[in-house]
Amino acid sequence: EFCNEKMAIEQAWYPPVYLSSGEKTVKNDFLFSENEKIMVISGPNAGGKTVSLKTVGTIASFASRGFPVPASKAEIPYFKKIFTVLGDNQNTITGESSFSAHLKELAETANLADEKSLVLIDEIGTGTDPLQGGAIARAYLEFAANKKYYTIVTSHLAEVKSIALEDNRFIPVAMGFDSGKDKPTYKFQYN
Repeated sequence: EFCNEKMAIEQAWYPPVYLSSGEKTVKNDFLFSENEKIMVISGPNAGGKTVSLKTVGTIASFASRGFPVPASKAEIPYFKKIFTVLGDNQNTITGESSFSAHLKELAETANLADEKSLVLIDEIGTGTDPLQGGAIARAYLEFAANKKYYTIVTSHLAEVKSIALEDNRFIPVAMGFDSGKDKPTYKFQYN
């Protein structure tokens, strides 16, 4: 169901993971409110952060095309634009580093995204000194919060995690980790 006031996706899963894992696939809720439009996901490496981004991107894309979505229930806005900043897009031919490619993509989304957009950024602020990357990521996220477009980012950076805890426009999420078994649970832990 399309809904402009909020985004609430319940028990969502990523289809390629379901195809390989079946009923063992971990499902998560992506819950936003009218005032909370930025989700910051942190957690261990190989803990499911990138898959979470891909899950929401898949659901938004399927819904906008009229296809059933991989979730038990989904209320989402109709996104006119979906931006993804995933992976390392360095270009050795043009001399573009991982960091400069990342900055270029962030600038493009900042210029083009609006309230009818969804922005998905994996490892925001990477490819440089963590303090500098954290400052750039924080500035971008504050800009996105002011422009009020839905944004989901993953990060290990302390500065990014701290803004999610300090600013009530952000939703802090940690990917679960079972320390007894020494492995990720892939389950969201809000706040």
